[in-house]
Amino acid sequence: MILPTTAFPLLSHNRVSQITFHPTQPYLAIQSQERSVEIFRIRTEEEVRKKLARRKKRAKEKREREVQATDEANENETVEDEISLVDLFTPHVVVRASGKIRSFSFDPQDAGVKGGIQVCVSRVPSPPHLTSCLQILLALSNNALEVYNVPPTKKSKEEPLEASRIYSVDLPGHRADVRALCLSSDDQLLASASNGGYSVLRSDIC
Repeated sequence: MILPTTAFPLLSHNRVSQITFHPTQPYLAIQSQERSVEIFRIRTEEEVRKKLARRKKRAKEKREREVQATDEANENETVEDEISLVDLFTPHVVVRASGKIRSFSFDPQDAGVKGGIQVCVSRVPSPPHLTSCLQILLALSNNALEVYNVPPTKKSKEEPLEASRIYSVDLPGHRADVRALCLSSDDQLLASASNGGYSVLRSDIC
């Protein structure tokens, strides 16, 4: 099926620098701002059909208010013909970093989780694809690293979703791009090397 051309609902109108799909979960991340990454959730087929059915119902009610509906063909047009790019994606969370973002990556194998997915505690039972926490790693232009937890979708929209920073490596270090990394066998030391310098970090200060 070919989708009609449409504009993606980005908050920023700047040039997009990176687009990444989560390897296992229905999420898409787009970076078009220097300090933020916009994360979109991919709707399920059932959600798309419900959305299009509501839109079709509203359009029909609007036509009936204006004039008597006489074209039955328009009323019976299939939902599939109306699917657009915006219907498949819905804005989820905007991750805002402390500095200019150079690149980012999803973490498909979070520590201590089952199947590469960190399950969040929720009072309201939800489908599995709506109850999973995601982790995203941001590499900043100042060579700092930040890891954020992305919350799952909530049925209540009273409180906006916010990503929380859980880890960061932002100690003064290399003045040039890092060219190599090495982690010790006991996971206690991280060595990094750049043009003209190197550093070693202990796990208790990461």
